[in-house]
Amino acid sequence: MEMMAKMADSPFYSLIPRLDTIRRVPSRYHRILPLELMKSYQFIVVGAAGGILTVAITNHQQRTIIQSLEKLTGYSIFTVFVDQSRMRLLIDRIERCEHRKYRKLLGRPYYLHRIQLQCIVSFLLAEYP
Repeated sequence: MEMMAKMADSPFYSLIPRLDTIRRVPSRYHRILPLELMKSYQFIVVGAAGGILTVAITNHQQRTIIQSLEKLTGYSIFTVFVDQSRMRLLIDRIERCEHRKYRKLLGRPYYLHRIQLQCIVSFLLAEYP
């Protein structure tokens, strides 16, 4: 009995595995859930396969959030623990990456396809002869 209590208190014996080696989240998982939601509840999606999302959390109290996410997304969720300071770093990296993509999109000139341009010109000529 005493051995079980020691195991429960130890960070190495947990029902939820730890993911201490993660440095970056692949970009394909950045937009599965809204960034503001991930920032406010301190979790991130780190993987997806076969109808299961792998979500990193920082503590046991976030289990209710995970249950809500299962209902919201319709996916089963596999949770892993990440250190709180690493979680902040990962969320900051996701945020910087998303801002960078947004700035590139705004700075890039938008060229119309020839068919789009023809439709616009035709519409303007029909409206304003």
